[in-house]
Amino acid sequence: MDENGPILMSMPGRLKFTADGKWLHDDVLVSNPKIALYFSRHLKFSPDHESYVVEVEGKCVKVEVEDTPVVVKSVRLEDELPAALLLGDGTEQAFSPARILVGVNDVLYCRLADDRIARLLRPAMQALLPFITSENKQFFISISGQSQPIMRREEVV
Repeated sequence: MDENGPILMSMPGRLKFTADGKWLHDDVLVSNPKIALYFSRHLKFSPDHESYVVEVEGKCVKVEVEDTPVVVKSVRLEDELPAALLLGDGTEQAFSPARILVGVNDVLYCRLADDRIARLLRPAMQALLPFITSENKQFFISISGQSQPIMRREEVV
């Protein structure tokens, strides 16, 4: 890598990571799952370019990120309890109810181990819904008989 950070390459068209975890090139779905996974694994924020980029071997292209740069695709359950979050880049993180957040329009997010915020996609949200209740516009998550409030995303970011 150059001492000024990754070299920004130009590419025809625009690369975009949508709020629902899909990759688009010029508003056309990147339909090859291996390419989408490759992009997800190399997506990061570049302070040198003040934007998200897909970076490989010291070269990068800018990416428009609609919501969060990482998504939770599903939740792995063990003994019918959430055990792990399966991320869009193919990795897995241990589930922690204290890291669940609620955002605008009651969309669920979670704070990852490295402090990034990830949006929960519909299958992941649906897996957690049996553990979530609401009272007076406050959400709670109850696991193994213990209930705790879910913080609003705006309160922690």
